[in-house]
Amino acid sequence: MPNPFELPTPPPKEDIGLVEPGDLILPEHHNKKRAWLKTIFDHARKQIPMTPQGEWFLNAWSLIREVKEGDPVLSIDHNFMVDAIKKLYDYLEPWVFDTPESVALMNRFRELSTSVRKVAYGDYVMAQDHNTLVEMIQILYDLCKYLVGPRIMSSALAVMVLTAGQIPLFVVPVEVVG
Repeated sequence: MPNPFELPTPPPKEDIGLVEPGDLILPEHHNKKRAWLKTIFDHARKQIPMTPQGEWFLNAWSLIREVKEGDPVLSIDHNFMVDAIKKLYDYLEPWVFDTPESVALMNRFRELSTSVRKVAYGDYVMAQDHNTLVEMIQILYDLCKYLVGPRIMSSALAVMVLTAGQIPLFVVPVEVVG
């Protein structure tokens, strides 16, 4: 029986694939990015509770259309994808246990999120746009390895949200269910 906390394979970067400058972004590239976002979210939900940020991600994700073969990937498709990726990060980030590796991943994500391009109506989604989103999705996938949520803590422990560089001021004991 597979471990419910095990991440699916192959990782997103291998599954979606990077494209070379000048290559078209195909519907399958877009649809795989869309599917990976939902897969990562579903995986995280096995470990951490639903929060408003999780709801915001689901709302943003629902706006991303599945592109049919032969249809172009439009600027709005790309822009909705950018929004959903950022919302998924906002959902995961409070639950990521700080290690040197996870902090480096979060710093890289923030760097990419400030540089990712929103595509104007009529402009093409370029290879660099696609590749940046694939790297961001890969980081979200990798961050799932560092999630600390009430569902994976022992009931003897208290739940606390671990954030970079902050010491919890109080601890709230909870009963862990499920």
